[in-house]
Amino acid sequence: MNLFQLRKKIELQTGKTISSAHIGKELGMKRQQYWNYEQGKREPSVFEVLKMTEYFRQWVPELTVEGMIEIIRETVRPEEKKEGMAALALAS
Repeated sequence: MNLFQLRKKIELQTGKTISSAHIGKELGMKRQQYWNYEQGKREPSVFEVLKMTEYFRQWVPELTVEGMIEIIRETVRPEEKKEGMAALALAS
């Protein structure tokens, strides 16, 4: 599962459309920043991964930090994986 699939899963559960702009706002970031994470164009910092984990736990209570890291790994394109992914590996 990647970030986009996670958002769509939540939309199916709630019956509501949740935009990337809404999620970005809730996480204290701009829509484009979150959208870049969702599209795998950028990788989030460890702090942002923690914020995302807490946010998505509203709908997926069993989501752990390790689970969120795996979702991020599934999302980030190979050419975008840099030092941040090494930090995520250490965090898991």
